[in-house]
Amino acid sequence: RTIGQGAASVRRAAFAIAAMGMLSACEQNTFVPPPPAKVDVAVPLQRSFTRYLEATGNTAAIKNVDLVARVQGFLQSINYKDGAFVKEGTSLFTIEPDTYKLKLEQAQAAETGAQATVRQAEADFKRQQELVQRQAVSQATLDNSTSARDNAQSSLLQAQVNTKIAAVNYGYTNVTAPFDGVVSAHLVSIGELVGASSPPTQLATIVALDPIYVNFNVNEQDVLRIREEARRRGMTADDLRQLPVEIGLQTETGFPHKGNLDYAAATLNQATGTLPVRGVLPNADRALLPGFFVRVRVPVDQVQNAL
Repeated sequence: RTIGQGAASVRRAAFAIAAMGMLSACEQNTFVPPPPAKVDVAVPLQRSFTRYLEATGNTAAIKNVDLVARVQGFLQSINYKDGAFVKEGTSLFTIEPDTYKLKLEQAQAAETGAQATVRQAEADFKRQQELVQRQAVSQATLDNSTSARDNAQSSLLQAQVNTKIAAVNYGYTNVTAPFDGVVSAHLVSIGELVGASSPPTQLATIVALDPIYVNFNVNEQDVLRIREEARRRGMTADDLRQLPVEIGLQTETGFPHKGNLDYAAATLNQATGTLPVRGVLPNADRALLPGFFVRVRVPVDQVQNAL
């Protein structure tokens, strides 16, 4: 019996070992190699293309003027709507014109009196000159007449100057647009005293939007490369100013706005190692406003038959 139990134990152990071997064989991973990599093949193209200098810049108004009161008085009227586009010469503000009109009329009256005095002095001079020739009066009398005539002419010149000054001041009572542009919101109210302070009272600001500037900077390496290319092509400074410049806004695709280079500084900024450059672009539809952040590109050279 003891021998029979031992044989049974051996058989059970052998069966367990065989079962474990089969289980181990079922769990073993088999290596599968990855598929070959996908390779794209393209035929190189041979064509000409343009190399561009690309930069970032900002738009700026070509004209931006503060409208100020050049005479003292109470603001009588505001003759435009805030933010309106106005043409050159449009009346924008009126500053108490009556006082200055009276001063102009006063100066004109004084000028008329001075003219009468000159005519009288001239006639007296001629009369005394004839009398001296006939020896009817002394030379001293003629000298007095000559002096009176000269003083009268001097007074007339002074009166004419006063009339011109009065006319200029009267003209300043009507503040007009110096050029076509958009006028900002008014900074003073009707009935307010203006022109009495120093600096002069600012009334509003007018900004010209067409054309418009774009300012950007070119680094030193690009400056050297462009100058070398210009020398190779025999271009002058005037030719460089005619290079096209293209810009695009943040929300636009490509560079739809086109103009020309207008200015390049004579020296580099040593602090930044860049050269300030400016372009000018037409802006009839006023799509560009001063202060916009824009993308800029300028064609530098043309590469022929490149792969």
